[in-house]
Amino acid sequence: MTILYLCDKYFYEEKMSRVRFHSIDAISKQCNLIYWGPNWEGWNSSMGIAKNIEMIEQRIDLIVVYKPLDMGNDWNNIDIPICLRYNETYDLEWTEKEIVESNSSLIIFHHENDTHGSLESYRKRFPKITFEYIPHSAEKSIFNVDNTIDKLYDILLVGAVGHQSKLGQHYPLRDRMHSLIEKFKPKYNVGISPRPGSRFNDAWTDKYAKEFAAVINSSKICITDSGAPKSRFGKYVEIPMCGSVIAGDIPNDDSDSFKKFVIEINMDMTDEEIISKITEYLDNPEKLNNFRIKGLEWSKEYTQEKYAVRFLEESKKYLAKNNTKRFDEYYLTDYFNKLNYDYKKDLEQLTNICMLTKTRLDNSMNEGELKAGCEQPFLVKAIAQNIKAEKVFEIGTGRGTACYSLALEES
Repeated sequence: MTILYLCDKYFYEEKMSRVRFHSIDAISKQCNLIYWGPNWEGWNSSMGIAKNIEMIEQRIDLIVVYKPLDMGNDWNNIDIPICLRYNETYDLEWTEKEIVESNSSLIIFHHENDTHGSLESYRKRFPKITFEYIPHSAEKSIFNVDNTIDKLYDILLVGAVGHQSKLGQHYPLRDRMHSLIEKFKPKYNVGISPRPGSRFNDAWTDKYAKEFAAVINSSKICITDSGAPKSRFGKYVEIPMCGSVIAGDIPNDDSDSFKKFVIEINMDMTDEEIISKITEYLDNPEKLNNFRIKGLEWSKEYTQEKYAVRFLEESKKYLAKNNTKRFDEYYLTDYFNKLNYDYKKDLEQLTNICMLTKTRLDNSMNEGELKAGCEQPFLVKAIAQNIKAEKVFEIGTGRGTACYSLALEES
Protein backbone atom coordinates (compact mmCIF):
# COMPACT_ATOMS: atom_id res chain seq x y z
CA MET A 1 0.00 0.00 0.00
CA THR A 2 1.33 3.43 -0.97
CA ILE A 3 0.16 6.58 0.81
CA LEU A 4 0.86 10.14 -0.30
CA TYR A 5 1.00 12.51 2.67
CA LEU A 6 0.42 16.09 1.53
CA CYS A 7 1.45 18.77 3.99
CA ASP A 8 3.14 22.13 3.55
CA LYS A 9 6.75 21.65 4.61
CA TYR A 10 6.44 24.82 6.69
CA PHE A 11 3.95 23.10 9.00
CA TYR A 12 5.98 19.89 9.07
CA GLU A 13 9.11 21.74 10.19
CA GLU A 14 7.70 24.45 12.46
CA LYS A 15 4.42 23.29 14.03
CA MET A 16 4.91 22.75 17.75
CA SER A 17 2.30 20.03 18.15
CA ARG A 18 4.09 17.00 16.69
CA VAL A 19 1.47 14.32 17.36
CA ARG A 20 0.09 14.32 13.79
CA PHE A 21 3.61 13.96 12.37
CA HIS A 22 4.65 11.28 14.85
CA SER A 23 1.66 9.20 13.73
CA ILE A 24 2.52 9.71 10.05
CA ASP A 25 6.13 8.69 10.74
CA ALA A 26 4.83 5.53 12.41
CA ILE A 27 2.60 4.79 9.41
CA SER A 28 5.61 5.26 7.09
CA LYS A 29 7.36 2.38 8.85
CA GLN A 30 4.50 0.01 8.07
CA CYS A 31 3.82 0.91 4.43
CA ASN A 32 5.27 2.93 1.59
CA LEU A 33 4.60 6.60 2.37
CA ILE A 34 5.63 9.69 0.43
CA TYR A 35 5.91 13.13 2.06
CA TRP A 36 5.10 15.95 -0.34
CA GLY A 37 3.33 19.24 -0.79
CA PRO A 38 4.09 22.98 -0.96
CA ASN A 39 7.70 23.92 -0.16
CA TRP A 40 8.93 20.33 -0.56
CA GLU A 41 11.46 19.71 -3.32
CA GLY A 42 9.78 19.21 -6.69
CA TRP A 43 6.40 20.74 -5.81
CA ASN A 44 5.23 23.42 -8.24
CA SER A 45 2.49 25.55 -6.69
CA SER A 46 1.66 27.19 -10.04
CA MET A 47 0.59 23.84 -11.53
CA GLY A 48 -2.26 23.00 -9.17
CA ILE A 49 -2.59 19.97 -6.92
CA ALA A 50 -3.77 17.44 -9.51
CA LYS A 51 -0.92 18.18 -11.94
CA ASN A 52 1.65 17.87 -9.17
CA ILE A 53 0.26 14.47 -8.17
CA GLU A 54 0.34 13.32 -11.80
CA MET A 55 4.13 13.76 -11.75
CA ILE A 56 4.51 10.99 -9.17
CA GLU A 57 5.64 7.81 -10.90
CA GLN A 58 4.41 5.50 -8.15
CA ARG A 59 0.79 4.37 -8.04
CA ILE A 60 -0.89 6.00 -5.04
CA ASP A 61 -3.62 4.17 -3.12
CA LEU A 62 -4.60 6.91 -0.67
CA ILE A 63 -3.86 10.60 -0.17
CA VAL A 64 -3.75 11.86 3.42
CA VAL A 65 -3.73 15.65 3.54
CA TYR A 66 -3.27 18.35 6.15
CA LYS A 67 -4.85 21.78 5.50
CA PRO A 68 -5.97 20.95 1.94
CA LEU A 69 -7.66 24.26 1.15
CA ASP A 70 -4.38 26.12 1.73
CA MET A 71 -2.88 24.20 -1.22
CA GLY A 72 -5.48 24.89 -3.90
CA ASN A 73 -9.03 24.26 -5.05
CA ASP A 74 -8.75 21.55 -7.74
CA TRP A 75 -9.31 18.55 -5.45
CA ASN A 76 -12.26 17.41 -7.58
CA ASN A 77 -9.79 16.69 -10.41
CA ILE A 78 -8.13 13.94 -8.36
CA ASP A 79 -9.44 10.39 -8.70
CA ILE A 80 -7.40 8.93 -5.81
CA PRO A 81 -9.28 8.60 -2.47
CA ILE A 82 -8.55 11.48 -0.10
CA CYS A 83 -8.38 11.19 3.68
CA LEU A 84 -8.55 13.94 6.31
CA ARG A 85 -7.67 13.47 9.99
CA TYR A 86 -9.21 15.66 12.68
CA ASN A 87 -8.62 16.50 16.29
CA GLU A 88 -11.22 19.06 17.37
CA THR A 89 -14.20 19.54 15.04
CA TYR A 90 -16.24 22.06 17.03
CA ASP A 91 -15.98 24.64 14.24
CA LEU A 92 -18.78 23.00 12.26
CA GLU A 93 -18.91 25.50 9.43
CA TRP A 94 -15.19 25.31 8.66
CA THR A 95 -14.97 21.52 9.07
CA GLU A 96 -17.87 20.94 6.70
CA LYS A 97 -16.36 23.35 4.16
CA GLU A 98 -12.99 21.57 4.31
CA ILE A 99 -14.53 18.10 3.93
CA VAL A 100 -16.66 19.11 0.93
CA GLU A 101 -14.15 21.27 -0.94
CA SER A 102 -11.26 18.80 -0.48
CA ASN A 103 -13.35 16.01 -2.06
CA SER A 104 -12.48 13.77 0.90
CA SER A 105 -14.17 10.40 1.26
CA LEU A 106 -12.43 8.97 4.34
CA ILE A 107 -12.36 11.00 7.56
CA ILE A 108 -10.47 9.90 10.67
CA PHE A 109 -11.57 11.45 13.98
CA HIS A 110 -9.14 11.41 16.91
CA HIS A 111 -12.02 12.41 19.22
CA GLU A 112 -15.25 10.44 18.96
CA ASN A 113 -17.76 11.97 21.36
CA ASP A 114 -16.83 15.63 21.73
CA THR A 115 -19.67 17.73 23.10
CA HIS A 116 -19.43 19.95 20.00
CA GLY A 117 -18.94 18.08 16.73
CA SER A 118 -19.14 14.36 17.54
CA LEU A 119 -18.27 11.71 14.98
CA GLU A 120 -21.87 10.49 14.85
CA SER A 121 -23.19 13.98 14.14
CA TYR A 122 -20.89 14.23 11.10
CA ARG A 123 -21.94 10.78 9.89
CA LYS A 124 -25.53 12.03 9.84
CA ARG A 125 -24.51 15.16 7.92
CA PHE A 126 -22.47 13.22 5.34
CA PRO A 127 -23.95 9.71 4.98
CA LYS A 128 -21.93 8.95 1.82
CA ILE A 129 -18.58 9.67 3.47
CA THR A 130 -16.79 7.16 5.69
CA PHE A 131 -16.01 8.41 9.22
CA GLU A 132 -13.88 6.31 11.58
CA TYR A 133 -12.48 6.83 15.08
CA ILE A 134 -8.83 6.23 15.94
CA PRO A 135 -7.92 7.70 19.34
CA HIS A 136 -4.96 9.95 20.03
CA SER A 137 -1.70 8.15 20.69
CA ALA A 138 1.78 9.24 21.79
CA GLU A 139 5.34 8.62 20.63
CA LYS A 140 6.83 6.18 23.15
CA SER A 141 10.44 7.05 22.23
CA ILE A 142 9.73 10.55 23.61
CA PHE A 143 6.96 10.06 26.15
CA ASN A 144 8.23 7.43 28.56
CA VAL A 145 9.31 7.05 32.17
CA ASP A 146 12.72 8.62 32.78
CA ASN A 147 13.95 7.55 36.20
CA THR A 148 16.99 9.84 35.93
CA ILE A 149 14.71 12.89 36.37
CA ASP A 150 13.97 13.94 39.94
CA LYS A 151 10.39 14.65 41.00
CA LEU A 152 10.77 18.40 41.47
CA TYR A 153 7.04 19.04 41.70
CA ASP A 154 4.21 17.52 43.63
CA ILE A 155 1.73 19.25 41.33
CA LEU A 156 2.30 20.72 37.88
CA LEU A 157 -0.24 22.53 35.69
CA VAL A 158 0.43 21.75 32.01
CA GLY A 159 -0.92 23.10 28.75
CA ALA A 160 -2.36 26.27 27.31
CA VAL A 161 -4.38 28.60 29.54
CA GLY A 162 -6.43 31.72 28.83
CA HIS A 163 -7.41 30.54 25.35
CA GLN A 164 -10.66 31.76 23.80
CA SER A 165 -12.26 29.83 20.93
CA LYS A 166 -15.65 29.74 19.21
CA LEU A 167 -16.85 27.92 22.32
CA GLY A 168 -15.73 30.75 24.58
CA GLN A 169 -13.37 29.88 27.42
CA HIS A 170 -11.70 26.79 25.94
CA TYR A 171 -9.89 25.41 28.99
CA PRO A 172 -12.04 26.47 31.96
CA LEU A 173 -10.58 24.05 34.52
CA ARG A 174 -6.98 24.86 33.60
CA ASP A 175 -7.74 28.59 33.81
CA ARG A 176 -9.22 28.11 37.25
CA MET A 177 -6.30 25.98 38.45
CA HIS A 178 -3.82 28.59 37.25
CA SER A 179 -4.56 30.66 40.34
CA LEU A 180 -5.82 27.89 42.63
CA ILE A 181 -2.54 25.99 42.41
CA GLU A 182 -0.89 28.65 44.58
CA LYS A 183 -3.06 27.54 47.52
CA PHE A 184 -1.17 24.23 47.72
CA LYS A 185 1.93 26.12 48.91
CA PRO A 186 4.02 25.94 51.02
CA LYS A 187 3.41 22.31 51.96
CA TYR A 188 3.62 21.11 48.37
CA ASN A 189 5.97 22.04 45.54
CA VAL A 190 3.91 23.34 42.64
CA GLY A 191 4.70 24.63 39.17
CA ILE A 192 3.16 25.79 35.89
CA SER A 193 4.36 24.61 32.49
CA PRO A 194 2.73 26.92 29.93
CA ARG A 195 2.55 26.12 26.24
CA PRO A 196 5.68 27.75 24.75
CA GLY A 197 4.12 28.80 21.42
CA SER A 198 2.77 27.31 18.21
CA ARG A 199 5.62 27.79 15.71
CA PHE A 200 9.39 27.27 15.98
CA ASN A 201 11.73 26.64 13.06
CA ASP A 202 13.35 23.70 14.86
CA ALA A 203 10.12 22.04 16.02
CA TRP A 204 10.78 19.17 13.58
CA THR A 205 13.71 18.04 15.76
CA ASP A 206 11.24 17.10 18.54
CA LYS A 207 13.27 19.28 20.89
CA TYR A 208 10.18 20.80 22.51
CA ALA A 209 8.30 17.51 22.71
CA LYS A 210 11.27 16.00 24.55
CA GLU A 211 11.42 19.00 26.88
CA PHE A 212 7.72 18.60 27.63
CA ALA A 213 8.17 14.89 28.36
CA ALA A 214 10.97 15.75 30.78
CA VAL A 215 8.73 18.30 32.53
CA ILE A 216 5.97 15.70 32.93
CA ASN A 217 8.52 13.26 34.36
CA SER A 218 9.50 15.88 36.94
CA SER A 219 6.05 15.92 38.58
CA LYS A 220 4.05 13.43 40.63
CA ILE A 221 0.72 14.88 39.48
CA CYS A 222 -0.04 16.85 36.30
CA ILE A 223 -3.19 18.96 36.14
CA THR A 224 -4.92 19.28 32.77
CA ASP A 225 -8.48 19.24 31.42
CA SER A 226 -10.58 18.10 28.48
CA GLY A 227 -11.61 21.64 27.59
CA ALA A 228 -15.01 22.94 26.58
CA PRO A 229 -15.53 20.07 24.05
CA LYS A 230 -14.71 17.40 26.70
CA SER A 231 -11.97 16.07 24.42
CA ARG A 232 -9.60 13.17 24.97
CA PHE A 233 -6.58 15.36 24.23
CA GLY A 234 -3.13 13.91 23.63
CA LYS A 235 -2.06 14.93 27.14
CA TYR A 236 -4.39 12.27 28.52
CA VAL A 237 -2.01 9.73 26.95
CA GLU A 238 1.32 11.55 27.27
CA ILE A 239 1.05 12.17 31.02
CA PRO A 240 0.43 8.56 32.15
CA MET A 241 2.95 7.33 29.55
CA CYS A 242 5.60 9.38 31.40
CA GLY A 243 4.62 7.84 34.73
CA SER A 244 2.86 10.89 36.14
CA VAL A 245 -0.75 10.92 37.37
CA ILE A 246 -3.43 13.11 35.78
CA ALA A 247 -5.62 15.36 37.89
CA GLY A 248 -8.41 16.65 35.68
CA ASP A 249 -11.93 16.14 34.45
CA ILE A 250 -13.01 13.00 32.58
CA PRO A 251 -13.22 13.26 28.75
CA ASN A 252 -16.25 11.93 26.92
CA ASP A 253 -14.18 9.25 25.16
CA ASP A 254 -13.13 6.12 27.10
CA SER A 255 -14.45 7.68 30.30
CA ASP A 256 -14.71 4.36 32.18
CA SER A 257 -10.99 3.73 31.69
CA PHE A 258 -9.98 7.23 32.76
CA LYS A 259 -11.96 6.95 35.99
CA LYS A 260 -9.63 4.12 37.02
CA PHE A 261 -6.45 6.23 37.05
CA VAL A 262 -7.36 9.93 36.81
CA ILE A 263 -7.76 12.02 39.98
CA GLU A 264 -11.10 13.48 38.98
CA ILE A 265 -11.63 17.19 39.57
CA ASN A 266 -14.14 19.36 37.75
CA MET A 267 -15.77 22.77 37.59
CA ASP A 268 -18.69 21.66 39.77
CA MET A 269 -16.36 21.19 42.76
CA THR A 270 -15.49 23.93 45.24
CA ASP A 271 -11.88 25.06 45.63
CA GLU A 272 -11.72 23.22 48.95
CA GLU A 273 -13.01 19.99 47.38
CA ILE A 274 -10.41 20.17 44.60
CA ILE A 275 -7.57 20.81 47.04
CA SER A 276 -8.75 18.02 49.32
CA LYS A 277 -9.05 15.55 46.45
CA ILE A 278 -5.54 16.16 45.13
CA THR A 279 -3.83 16.24 48.52
CA GLU A 280 -5.57 12.98 49.44
CA TYR A 281 -3.40 11.26 46.85
CA LEU A 282 -0.23 13.19 47.62
CA ASP A 283 -0.54 12.23 51.29
CA ASN A 284 -1.09 8.59 50.38
CA PRO A 285 1.88 7.50 48.18
CA GLU A 286 0.55 3.96 47.83
CA LYS A 287 -2.77 5.21 46.47
CA LEU A 288 -0.99 7.61 44.11
CA ASN A 289 1.35 4.88 42.87
CA ASN A 290 -1.60 2.61 42.20
CA PHE A 291 -3.03 5.23 39.82
CA ARG A 292 0.42 5.73 38.26
CA ILE A 293 0.77 2.02 37.48
CA LYS A 294 -2.76 1.72 36.07
CA GLY A 295 -2.27 4.76 33.84
CA LEU A 296 1.10 3.55 32.61
CA GLU A 297 -0.33 0.14 31.72
CA TRP A 298 -3.34 1.69 29.93
CA SER A 299 -1.09 3.99 27.87
CA LYS A 300 0.74 1.02 26.32
CA GLU A 301 -2.24 0.53 24.03
CA TYR A 302 -1.85 4.02 22.59
CA THR A 303 1.62 4.16 21.07
CA GLN A 304 2.05 5.58 17.59
CA GLU A 305 2.95 2.10 16.30
CA LYS A 306 -0.50 0.90 17.36
CA TYR A 307 -2.08 4.02 15.87
CA ALA A 308 -0.41 3.13 12.56
CA VAL A 309 -1.81 -0.41 12.70
CA ARG A 310 -5.31 0.94 13.35
CA PHE A 311 -5.00 3.55 10.64
CA LEU A 312 -3.86 1.06 8.01
CA GLU A 313 -6.60 -1.39 9.01
CA GLU A 314 -9.28 1.28 8.57
CA SER A 315 -7.74 2.52 5.31
CA LYS A 316 -7.52 -0.94 3.75
CA LYS A 317 -11.05 -1.74 4.91
CA TYR A 318 -12.30 1.46 3.29
CA LEU A 319 -10.42 0.84 0.03
CA ALA A 320 -11.67 -2.75 -0.18
CA LYS A 321 -15.26 -1.77 0.55
CA ASN A 322 -15.22 0.95 -2.06
CA ASN A 323 -13.36 -1.11 -4.68
CA THR A 324 -10.60 1.46 -4.89
CA LYS A 325 -7.72 -0.94 -4.43
CA ARG A 326 -5.41 -0.04 -7.29
CA PHE A 327 -3.32 -3.22 -7.43
CA ASP A 328 -3.04 -6.64 -5.80
CA GLU A 329 -0.95 -7.06 -2.67
CA TYR A 330 1.33 -9.96 -1.89
CA TYR A 331 3.30 -10.71 1.24
CA LEU A 332 7.02 -10.81 0.51
CA THR A 333 7.55 -13.53 3.08
CA ASP A 334 5.15 -15.80 1.14
CA TYR A 335 7.11 -15.15 -2.04
CA PHE A 336 10.41 -15.78 -0.24
CA ASN A 337 9.08 -19.10 1.00
CA LYS A 338 8.07 -20.00 -2.55
CA LEU A 339 11.65 -19.34 -3.69
CA ASN A 340 13.14 -21.12 -0.64
CA TYR A 341 14.88 -17.89 0.32
CA ASP A 342 15.67 -17.27 4.00
CA TYR A 343 15.89 -13.49 4.33
CA LYS A 344 17.03 -13.76 7.97
CA LYS A 345 20.42 -15.08 6.85
CA ASP A 346 21.03 -11.82 4.97
CA LEU A 347 19.38 -9.53 7.51
CA GLU A 348 22.55 -8.19 9.15
CA GLN A 349 24.51 -7.63 5.95
CA LEU A 350 21.64 -6.12 3.97
CA THR A 351 20.73 -3.87 6.90
CA ASN A 352 24.29 -2.50 6.81
CA ILE A 353 24.08 -2.03 3.04
CA CYS A 354 20.76 -0.16 3.36
CA MET A 355 22.16 2.00 6.15
CA LEU A 356 25.13 3.02 3.97
CA THR A 357 23.30 3.48 0.66
CA LYS A 358 19.80 4.70 1.57
CA THR A 359 21.00 7.96 3.05
CA ARG A 360 17.91 10.20 3.18
CA LEU A 361 17.75 11.69 6.68
CA ASP A 362 14.93 10.39 8.88
CA ASN A 363 15.14 11.66 12.45
CA SER A 364 12.29 9.41 13.57
CA MET A 365 14.42 6.28 13.10
CA ASN A 366 17.24 4.68 15.03
CA GLU A 367 20.51 3.81 13.33
CA GLY A 368 20.26 0.52 11.47
CA GLU A 369 16.45 0.43 11.56
CA LEU A 370 14.75 -0.74 8.35
CA LYS A 371 11.70 1.00 6.90
CA ALA A 372 9.49 0.76 3.80
CA GLY A 373 11.74 0.72 0.72
CA CYS A 374 14.41 -1.44 2.32
CA GLU A 375 12.66 -4.61 1.16
CA GLN A 376 14.05 -4.02 -2.35
CA PRO A 377 17.53 -5.59 -1.85
CA PHE A 378 15.98 -8.67 -0.20
CA LEU A 379 13.59 -9.13 -3.11
CA VAL A 380 16.30 -8.66 -5.76
CA LYS A 381 18.64 -11.04 -3.96
CA ALA A 382 15.90 -13.67 -3.59
CA ILE A 383 15.17 -13.58 -7.33
CA ALA A 384 18.86 -13.59 -8.33
CA GLN A 385 19.56 -16.47 -6.01
CA ASN A 386 16.60 -18.46 -7.38
CA ILE A 387 17.56 -18.05 -11.05
CA LYS A 388 21.29 -18.35 -10.28
CA ALA A 389 21.98 -14.99 -11.92
CA GLU A 390 25.56 -14.26 -12.96
CA LYS A 391 25.18 -10.69 -14.21
CA VAL A 392 23.13 -7.69 -13.11
CA PHE A 393 22.58 -4.29 -14.64
CA GLU A 394 21.06 -1.72 -12.30
CA ILE A 395 19.37 1.42 -13.61
CA GLY A 396 18.21 4.09 -11.18
CA THR A 397 18.98 7.22 -9.24
CA GLY A 398 20.07 5.45 -6.08
CA ARG A 399 23.47 4.53 -4.76
CA GLY A 400 23.77 0.97 -5.97
CA THR A 401 21.85 -0.72 -3.18
CA ALA A 402 20.82 -3.67 -5.36
CA CYS A 403 24.32 -4.11 -6.81
CA TYR A 404 25.93 -4.16 -3.40
CA SER A 405 23.34 -6.68 -2.22
CA LEU A 406 23.90 -8.98 -5.18
CA ALA A 407 27.67 -8.76 -4.69
CA LEU A 408 27.11 -11.06 -1.71
CA GLU A 409 26.22 -13.86 -4.16
CA GLU A 410 29.16 -16.05 -5.23
CA SER A 411 27.74 -16.40 -8.73
